[in-house]
Amino acid sequence: MTTSPLGPKPCSHCQISGPAILPVRYAVVPAGLSASVPAWAKPDTPFPTGDGYDYLLRALRQGFVYVYYESNRQWEGWSVAEDGSLWKQPSAAYARSQKKSDCTMPYHNPTNLEMLILSPVALKGNCWIAFTSAKWRTGTLERYGSDANARKKRMQCVEYWQWTTPANEQRVAQASVEVLNEIADYMTPGPACPVLTLPYNPPVRRISRTDSASPWFYFDEGEVRAQGTLTSWSRRRCEQAQRTIDAMQKQGAGVNRYDKPITQLVVALDDAAGIAHELAGFSDDMTALHAGWLDELSIEFMSVQSLAGARNQIQQMEKALAEKHTLDAFSSTANYGMDKVSGGVIAMVPGADTQRQSALNDLLQRAQLSSEQAGDEALATSWAKYDAELNHDKINAFNACYEQFCKVIATRMEALHGLRIDWLQSAPFITCSQDFYSTSVEDNLSYREIVDYALASLNLTDT
Repeated sequence: MTTSPLGPKPCSHCQISGPAILPVRYAVVPAGLSASVPAWAKPDTPFPTGDGYDYLLRALRQGFVYVYYESNRQWEGWSVAEDGSLWKQPSAAYARSQKKSDCTMPYHNPTNLEMLILSPVALKGNCWIAFTSAKWRTGTLERYGSDANARKKRMQCVEYWQWTTPANEQRVAQASVEVLNEIADYMTPGPACPVLTLPYNPPVRRISRTDSASPWFYFDEGEVRAQGTLTSWSRRRCEQAQRTIDAMQKQGAGVNRYDKPITQLVVALDDAAGIAHELAGFSDDMTALHAGWLDELSIEFMSVQSLAGARNQIQQMEKALAEKHTLDAFSSTANYGMDKVSGGVIAMVPGADTQRQSALNDLLQRAQLSSEQAGDEALATSWAKYDAELNHDKINAFNACYEQFCKVIATRMEALHGLRIDWLQSAPFITCSQDFYSTSVEDNLSYREIVDYALASLNLTDT
């Protein structure tokens, strides 16, 4: 593309060059997929483990990326759009949220926005990179800029020597087709591909199954799991690792302090809040499966409840009539009449009050016994003609299937919530929630957004 004054101007977003690094994030997924965290990206402290869940690398979700340069103590900031594209901001402290592409340049190349183009200062000393879903304000930037220990806990270091001799460890690797193909968004679609197995905004699927013959009701326990992801996949990256590598090699020019050519890098960034939110979304999926079961078999549930209600009504009506008859039969007895005697008479007759209470207790016991007998007789006679018309095997199969479904849901929710609690107590989550430590309204809102959903629906289990 020409840079002639008479020709089109280069795009200020994608037609720039410098040290190129592609940031990705850690994410949680159901176990059994065709991806996992590669060896070079293994965290120093292992992530919490949970039965049925694993971790992998994904493109960044909507939010912000901040870079701190040790050599000149300066910050740069990027806004991450919904599709994972990275938009350089004029100022890190005043970065603005980017929802989607707003570039109007005729030569805009979206592939170039998959990477960060850093300042040449990155080659003169260590730089630190962090992802956050909410904007960092001046106080947060100053704290991480001045406090080396806090910066080390929250941000990922890219040392200056890694630009020429990357060791593919410590969460930093040399960019290559092989490395990018280990990131979920770049993978080839397949049966166990995360993009297909854990879709974004999936359609509602039926969980219960019915048949006209025994066993009548059943379900696939394998489908009782997370149904989708909260954040969209970067679809345009699918099977396009080579295209991204070509773009990185073209834009990622530069030499280090010793005039040695640099290479392009991939860096894995923490996203503890994103993992906590994704796990909360998985809990919502489980809850929705139960609600879906009740909706799918609403006629069956209504029938079972109506039958139980009719049976109970017949029994209770006969019990009430029998109890009334018993009380009426004894209403004129001497013992019952003693209840009408004035307190003065009772006081004059030794033991009268005790005899009266004993008679009333006996009356109550007889009424209750007669009531229970009448209820049982009613079920044996009045209800029998209706009961004979029912398919008890099918009713029992329905109840047993629902009970098994609830048991599976409860077991998996307990395991999931155990993992969620482990993440809420983990150092990465606590550290990222402390990004917003000030008393400003904006920081308080950001903190609430991160923590509130991370805690959502934890009260649904005994964990």
